[in-house]
Amino acid sequence: MSSAAPGTAAPGTAASLHQARAERQQPERRDLLIELGTEELPPKALRALGEAFGEGIRAALTRAQLIRPPDALEHFATPRRLAVLVRRVAARQPDELVRRRGPPLAVSFDAAGAPTRAATA
Repeated sequence: MSSAAPGTAAPGTAASLHQARAERQQPERRDLLIELGTEELPPKALRALGEAFGEGIRAALTRAQLIRPPDALEHFATPRRLAVLVRRVAARQPDELVRRRGPPLAVSFDAAGAPTRAATA
């Protein structure tokens, strides 16, 4: 009999090491509440303003790779407050490699190896 909990691999096996690595690679997720205090908003516009605020937050968090589209998002609107509650937001963005092209090395550094104006602009 195995002493592992149901749905987990037995300790010390290759499967348990793989499972532990996968758990470390999954970012920690938490709920996020964003509230925006406002002056008096017109009651007829509250629904549209709340939806627009929520969709803007959803788009920004999705672009930043902090949420996935099926993650839950609720928006709230009162005459003096707009709020969005987002469930399971990643605690940090995934690492990303960014490559940018700059000026050629020949014009980036002078003979002494110091950066030229082309390299610092």
